Amino acid sequence: MGRAPEFTLYGDDSCVMDAEFLHLELLGSRSRRFGWEIADHCHRGLFQLLCLLDGEVKARIDDREYRLSGPAAICLPPGTVHGYSFVEEAQGFVLTAAERLLTRGPDQAGALLRPLLRTPRLLDLRRDWPARERIESLFGQLLAELCWPQRGQDLMVGWLLKAILLMLARLIDEPDGAGAAQAAERELLARFHALLEERYREHWDIPRYADALCVAASRLNRACLKLSRKTAFAVTQERLMLEARRMLAYSAWPISRVAYDLGFNDPAYFCRRFKRQIGLSPSEFRARI
Repeated sequence: MGRAPEFTLYGDDSCVMDAEFLHLELLGSRSRRFGWEIADHCHRGLFQLLCLLDGEVKARIDDREYRLSGPAAICLPPGTVHGYSFVEEAQGFVLTAAERLLTRGPDQAGALLRPLLRTPRLLDLRRDWPARERIESLFGQLLAELCWPQRGQDLMVGWLLKAILLMLARLIDEPDGAGAAQAAERELLARFHALLEERYREHWDIPRYADALCVAASRLNRACLKLSRKTAFAVTQERLMLEARRMLAYSAWPISRVAYDLGFNDPAYFCRRFKRQIGLSPSEFRARI
């Protein structure tokens, strides 16, 4: 096993590849079953949103740990390794949706939602109680629609889902205003991240990524610097080392096998790169877990 366990829904063996997949449940319905402890796992191709309305949670996201008190929201892009330790009887909602369900279509809503899909987000809803009340109401309406479908269910579910996510997207501080140029940069960065997910093990250089995206390498680099505050090359290396940390943490593979799986021909070179970027050698990193 080279990676964290993968589930469609935590604890279920079924695998769902439906581009329309959407599931919403009360937080306690699954967490209570597992003693309020959700072990580290991930969801491939599925976005997950935890809305904690009341209670506390210790959230483990990749190799970092956070403590949150409700009301709060945790947005997890597909493939993010995460686990939770809740105080008993914590309350809220857990929404799981196919990534393609959220990103299809070139409409403005899609562009506004992309910040939620790029990187894990922890949002404190205590600072905006009107938004918190609206989000809770929308979750309740969405749950009712899914439990008791009526005419036009697909449309209603789509509208409610987008409304919830747009309310959360408003809470994210994006640099500069939202104009046509910035929207184009966000679109480019989203396409870059999607392509990177497919190709990071192949160690493409930035000109090759730029060619595949039909833009100049300088434009790709500017978009990364403006929106991610990192160079395009740094983004690729960060993604590669994130997967390296996941594999070192969740597998017993020898370091050499981890290196080969990540596309390195020389394990010693992988170890040097890892230490330069993370500050620890792979063996030191694994020993601290």
